[in-house]
This record gives sequence, structure tokens and C-alpha cells, in this order.
Amino acid sequence: MICQNSNIKAKHFVIATGSSPTIPEIKGLKNVPFLTNETIFNLKEKVDHLIVMGGGPVGCELAQAYRFLGSQVTIIQRSHLLKNDEPEWVNVLKNVFIEQGIKIYEGLTIESITQKDKSIEVKFQQNSQSQLISGSHLLVATGRMPNTSGLGLEKASVVYDKSGITVDKRLRTSNKRIFAIGDVIKDVKFTHIAAYQASVVLQNILFKRHKAIDRRAVPWVTYTTPQLAHVGLTESQAADITKKKHIIIKEFKDNDRAQAEGKTIGGIKLIATQKGKVLGVSILGNDVDNLVGLWSLVITQQLSLDKVAQLIIPYPTRQELSKAVAVEFYRPILSSGWLKRLVRFLQWL
Repeated sequence: MICQNSNIKAKHFVIATGSSPTIPEIKGLKNVPFLTNETIFNLKEKVDHLIVMGGGPVGCELAQAYRFLGSQVTIIQRSHLLKNDEPEWVNVLKNVFIEQGIKIYEGLTIESITQKDKSIEVKFQQNSQSQLISGSHLLVATGRMPNTSGLGLEKASVVYDKSGITVDKRLRTSNKRIFAIGDVIKDVKFTHIAAYQASVVLQNILFKRHKAIDRRAVPWVTYTTPQLAHVGLTESQAADITKKKHIIIKEFKDNDRAQAEGKTIGGIKLIATQKGKVLGVSILGNDVDNLVGLWSLVITQQLSLDKVAQLIIPYPTRQELSKAVAVEFYRPILSSGWLKRLVRFLQWL
């Protein structure tokens, strides 16, 4: 056991202090009993009406979970739900939420939060109109902030700000003998990314490999029902890189496995260059967390779509839709006039 006043000497240090829920500065919030994703699982009483402040992955996942448990649920979001995902799939998921009885308010400004008897009241402005909702519980799911307080980073010349510690591609801080990983750095805050970062740091420290992290193919999964996943660039992000791109969408309603399970909502959206380089893939549907890994490999290894089109996929599986979207990319080429003329010429020979 290490005492508080112990001096520890090492050639290298790794900062992995994680993050904590972000608590926004809203009038009255600190005076009411609110929940976070770290405390909501300690609840032992029934939740009659859960107000969820925040429409990101955590907010959406917990909102739907409590709706499934029989609670009334209302989501309030400053901008719009799941802003990092493809809008068309988000709209489909939002309609699922509404059909399930979840109320959603987007594009608003919260004015104040108060407690009245056993209820929590949230007053907000939406479309220049003031509204008031009341619930039994309030969940604050507005993101996470890095745990940097009390570390004395200034004394070690480690550069950081409110969004986290600054690191280079090898995950070194401004003090090259100190590394940082996980939620405490300026990067996406996922468990699987922290594990990947840890492996990169170990290679750099133990084996002197000068290993750099690769952010091109970070998979995102929101564990709602249906699930929403993406890897690589969204359509709007790809537009900043190239104007010449192919957008292909294949829906699960055309997939035999999805039809057999009766879960045909969603599909795959592919964004690729004209030469078949995959820029990004977004998937909505049942168990799509098992599909996104293939596309992460394709993007990381810079494989062209013909490699996916040539895969032999077990039947019947949802993964068949991955092959279908790749085959669809080459359909215009297969039906082109010059190719038909070539086939007729070869037949004539």
C-alpha cells in the first residue's frame, strides 16, 4: 500500500484518471436531487417519470431502458438527438422512441430547474415559447469532463484545458516522459478506445516502437433498440474532403434474416470515393454492433469495396447486407454499355 506522502520514481508515467459527469451551469440545478449515469443504477424505488437532460448516446440509452421498465420518459436536448450520427438514421430511431411513448423536446434553452413537493420542474424556452415539464426524477446526461483537478499537472509542465490533456500521436503529453490515455485526454470517450490507447502506450514504453494511434476507424455504437453504429466519416464530414463520392443505402427490409426475425428497421449507409475507397459507414438495426467491426477493418486497412463484394457470407445473416451494399457499388459498372459490348464481343469469339 502506497502512503499519501510517498515519493514514486519512474522513467515513465501514464495518466489514466478518467472522467466525471459534466454538470452544466443551470439555475437551480444544484439545489435539486439529480442523477447521473454513475448514480442512476443505485435507484431502488420505482421511477414514475424520468426527465433526461441530454440527447447523446447515454441519454438515449437510459431513456429507452427506463421506458421499457414502465416509466414515463421525457428527453430534453439543447440541439438535436445523437448529433454525431447520420441524420436519416437518427430520425428513424427518434420515430421509434416516439412510438414507444418517449416524449422528445429538441432545440431548446433550459431557464431553470426547481423542486416542488416531490416533483422536479424544468422550465425551458423552445421556439420563443416558455414551457414547463414536471417529473419524479432528473437524469443529467450532458457529457463528461476529464479528471485533471488535483494532479499538479502544471508542476510537470503537462499542457491541458477543460476538454482534457493534450497528447501527440504516440499519446505523449507535453512532458515526453508522461503519457495519458482514456477519458482524461482530448479524444472520444469510449471504453474500447481507452483499451486501444493502453496497448499503444505499452508498445511505446516497453518496446520503443514509436507506435502512433489511428483514429480513422473508431467505431461508435449507441445501444438502443434498434442499435445505431457508425465508423469513419459521416456524409457531412466526407463533403469537406471530396465532392465526388458515392452514397449507397441498403435496408434490412430486403435482408432474409431480418425478415425472419421480424426486425427490419434500418439498414446500412455507405460513403465511398469513386474508386471504391470506403470513407464511412453508418448502420441502424438489430445487433449492428456485430457488423461495424468489418467496416472498421476495411477502413483501417484501406481495403477497396471489391474485397467486401467477394466475401462469402453465411446465410442467413445480417452481415449479408454488408456484401450487398458493396456489390451495389459496382452495379453501374456491370450494367455499363462498354462492358455489355465487351461481353457480346467475347461471346462472338
